[in-house]
Amino acid sequence: MSWAMRAPDFLPSTILASVLTTYKERHELRAAIMAAIRGKSTSRREEIPRYRRNWKLNEGAQLFAESPLPEIDVEHWNTTLYSKWAPHPVNVAYLDRFLALARSRNITVYWLLPPIHPSVQELTEETGYDEEYTRFVRETQARFPGTVVLDARHSGFSADDFTDGVHVDRRGAMRLSIALADVLADRSDGGTEGRWVSLEPGEAGALDVPLEDVIQSALAIKALEAQTRR
Repeated sequence: MSWAMRAPDFLPSTILASVLTTYKERHELRAAIMAAIRGKSTSRREEIPRYRRNWKLNEGAQLFAESPLPEIDVEHWNTTLYSKWAPHPVNVAYLDRFLALARSRNITVYWLLPPIHPSVQELTEETGYDEEYTRFVRETQARFPGTVVLDARHSGFSADDFTDGVHVDRRGAMRLSIALADVLADRSDGGTEGRWVSLEPGEAGALDVPLEDVIQSALAIKALEAQTRR
């Protein structure tokens, strides 16, 4: 158990994660075991209704509420998502087929490289993951120059725009949406071939848009349940 939960000094965590599949989920496993010892559960079954309501009201989107600065275990995110850029051949094949189909129909594809938490982004640059992923995207765009890359990784999103290591909260989602809308609405350059656009995050002044976040969905469900019990 101790060997599975902690990487030996002589074995890099990235290698261990590729050999022992449970290693990358060690934090979740540890939390589940400790909860079971205390007679509790880590099941999130009760949260499902709030997400289903949120998806329905937001037409498939999931909006996280604004929250205090999240505590980020950077190593956890690096191990689980950003340890090494190695795209699966099947995914690459279908990406190429999709882009080829779009090209045959003269359809412009906008490829968003979303922002991630600044600390996680910094680590991906230190490990070389960011560079390798960028190289992959540029090589793909070179083969399909009608693709427009919208790069938000270095756009200045702050830590309080996120709810965890990779997901933007309500404020971050609004800023990203405004930035995307500005680019998609701008056709003044007369062409899209080979474009690589560094997004400028919009101001969060659109927070008054009547969208329901996950916390509001949970409160709405509780209110409905209370009315039903009466």
